[in-house]
Amino acid sequence: MKSKKINECLNQFHVAMPKPCDQKERHVCIPESILEAKAMEAEKVKRKLEMDNENENGGAGVYSASLKKHYLLADDEWKEDNMYAILDAHNAFDFIDQDILQMLEELEKEEGLLQEQGDGEDEEMEGEDLTPKQQKEHNKIRKKKSILILERRIKKSTAEDRPIFPRKFDKDKRFTS
Repeated sequence: MKSKKINECLNQFHVAMPKPCDQKERHVCIPESILEAKAMEAEKVKRKLEMDNENENGGAGVYSASLKKHYLLADDEWKEDNMYAILDAHNAFDFIDQDILQMLEELEKEEGLLQEQGDGEDEEMEGEDLTPKQQKEHNKIRKKKSILILERRIKKSTAEDRPIFPRKFDKDKRFTS
């Protein structure tokens, strides 16, 4: 009633006041079934809430509610299993194979057969000995590679490859981006 727009809304309200047609007093009538239902509801044991669990187990910041406890699984023990969907930025389920144990047994059998066929001989790669000319070339390549590595380490330690000042402060506009 205190707002400025009440005059605009007054025509939308209608309060009905029934006129008495006889001299009888009529009291509020609430059905017995409703009164019984309210009484039973009041007698019910209060449902335990997550906030109650939190207060019992250390309070906020200490207690962590289980978000998995309402999962519908075949076995209730599975609810608390740690199965990561994303691990090291990869979908972990892509790397799970249901037949891994069977495949492992097959590989072990195959390895056993190969060892029996080899009769315990160690098969190592036999590299051909290098000729003196090839040996000289090989040494040259190794020296050159080690020199390049050392030069890069020196350059990196002295910061010769880093800009002295940022490009945004380049007044001569030598560098454009």
